[in-house]
Amino acid sequence: MRAQTRRDAEARLIKLACSDPPEGCARWTLHLLADELVTLDEIDFESISHETVRRRLKKHPQTTSLRLLGDSR
Repeated sequence: MRAQTRRDAEARLIKLACSDPPEGCARWTLHLLADELVTLDEIDFESISHETVRRRLKKHPQTTSLRLLGDSR
């Protein structure tokens, strides 16, 4: 993946993680974020691992307060 594309994808992930969770959910989980990225065609893959989402969010200090990094599905 090109560097610019990776940064764009990470920015979209952070924006999604900071948005309101889906109706009926109290908060975003790593699994919900991964599924939503696939649904929105935000990534070039058919699926993405929740672990990949966790690793990407962990790199950005502004997301640590989201309580996503310990995901309890």
